Amino acid sequence: MAQKKTPISFEEARTLVQSVEQRDSKLRTFVASMRHLYRTGKLNTSLTVHELDRYLWEREDYRSDLEALNLACSYINIIVASTASRLPYITAEPSYITPETQQAADAVAALVRGFLEEDDTIAVARRAGLDASISGDGFVHVQWDLDVEPLSEQEYQDAVVAAVAEYEQMALSAGDDPVPPQELLDTVPREKYSNNRPTARYVSPIDVYLPAHISDVNETPWYAIRSVVRIEDVKNNPVYDKEAIEQVSAENVLADDPARRQNYDTANTYASPLSEVTTIYTFYDCIAHRIIVFANGGEKPLYDGVNPNDFKDKCLVHLRAYRDGEQLRGFGDLELVAGLLDKLNFVVRQQMDNLERQGTVFVTKEDVFSDEDRIALESARPGDVVVAHGLAEGVRLGDVIEAFPVTALSPDVYNAREQLQQDIVKVLGLSEFQTGSLGPSRMSGTAAAIADGVATLRAQSRLEAYEVFYARIANLFWKLCRQHLTEDQVVKIIGPDGTTFQETVSMENMSMDFFIRVKTGSMAAVTPATRASRGAEMMNLADRLEASGYDADNLRRYALREMGVDPELMGVRRNPPAPAADSAAVPPVAPGSPQASMMDAGAPALPGVDGGFAY
Repeated sequence: MAQKKTPISFEEARTLVQSVEQRDSKLRTFVASMRHLYRTGKLNTSLTVHELDRYLWEREDYRSDLEALNLACSYINIIVASTASRLPYITAEPSYITPETQQAADAVAALVRGFLEEDDTIAVARRAGLDASISGDGFVHVQWDLDVEPLSEQEYQDAVVAAVAEYEQMALSAGDDPVPPQELLDTVPREKYSNNRPTARYVSPIDVYLPAHISDVNETPWYAIRSVVRIEDVKNNPVYDKEAIEQVSAENVLADDPARRQNYDTANTYASPLSEVTTIYTFYDCIAHRIIVFANGGEKPLYDGVNPNDFKDKCLVHLRAYRDGEQLRGFGDLELVAGLLDKLNFVVRQQMDNLERQGTVFVTKEDVFSDEDRIALESARPGDVVVAHGLAEGVRLGDVIEAFPVTALSPDVYNAREQLQQDIVKVLGLSEFQTGSLGPSRMSGTAAAIADGVATLRAQSRLEAYEVFYARIANLFWKLCRQHLTEDQVVKIIGPDGTTFQETVSMENMSMDFFIRVKTGSMAAVTPATRASRGAEMMNLADRLEASGYDADNLRRYALREMGVDPELMGVRRNPPAPAADSAAVPPVAPGSPQASMMDAGAPALPGVDGGFAY
């Protein structure tokens, strides 16, 4: 028996959001403290959210922290850049394989890839990845972006002229009356789409509201997203309820964090209407497939209706750095090394204090030297002669002043600093090549490739998380395209030989089911030495395949592009040699040739062009 899906009411949704805000107050403080550690290298969990915000933005309060060594920012950026360095390679896998679906798979993959590039989704993924590395969680919300603008009078007249010309051309070719009917003008649109595509929007981890009992976003019965919008945009939204709009009150955002805001001061005469903003909550009922939108403090929903998506997938995509058992919220790289960074900050602070007081302190009796003598002594450089005019006659200088040496820090303190840096690198899984300890002048190409491979293995789990995260976004893009695209789409496809051609994704293709995949390892950063090594291996493989009778031109082009060389721009094609008189004769194996090398190594025979075997 099917269970009845009772929708969540507006009062229930507002109560759920308020309870999550009270429950996640510690979460906001934790995220703020992690951001403070990322920015200053200093861990302080005893401060409140407002105090941490003040420490970040008021220079007088955190200026001393800037003198300490801060490795958090650089190391976290290395992790994000190495795992989300480029747009992934997208493939489309049909749910059932037929000649039609196989032919449309490349076009569908190119369509999704084009929308991902147009939306600059890789930048959004990096922002979510940075949040995941700092606080453990990154979020992206996928939706369809549709903006309609009215045509100007000139644009409308141009559209009418184009429609009339098209009608006359079709009528003349068909032998009909070329005079267009009056109804033709009714078909000319008066609006245009400025945006009509899927988009992935970044969401801050503290702006995502989720139930406490779930361990994965895909199983949540509801979720809500908080956002700060202009009141003018709320008033101009034709979908919102007019009575609910009147209840919206202005707020003043004092920081870049939406969690910290105060009520708008109406006495502020310098505030313009464009600066008046308010907090909007968008509540998604995943069971009943409904959406409730309401403002902060509103007693009536701005919108309460059916979710426009015709699929039931959650459009909230979660990137979790490390999973903490069955907890929904994960933990990030910065939390792993927070204690080490705090101790490193303390050690460096001691070193800076020691450097400031390093040297010799002079102790003298009171009222022996005049003020001019003291100034001359304090400003003297090594080798200068200072005459003490205030010294009484008959008093020896050594009797009234004495050098007091300052004991320097133990060398163990400096060794502790180096050991802490090494521990941070080991915990984060970074190689010496990534942190800049070994430059290209000290490493061969093979050594650089090995270092790159080790770093990739250490970051394999994070790289797989990024690929799953991106594949989820790409699949939602495709489902939104199936619902909202109403015309055939022309896409550009790059063939294996580097040539480009156009393919059409028809409306019939839109009705087919495809699973969008991300090629493994396509998002990882690759050093130039590794790319050159891979290209050289492919070139050697191309020689062996060509010696066995295969055409390896496409493989050579791919190898050159992998090495960063465009063969169509940099290469000059030579005329092929004339064929031998007796083409059926099998040429002998020349010493040192690829065939001879394979025979010496005991390699199995490869199929030849004549149906036999080639060595």
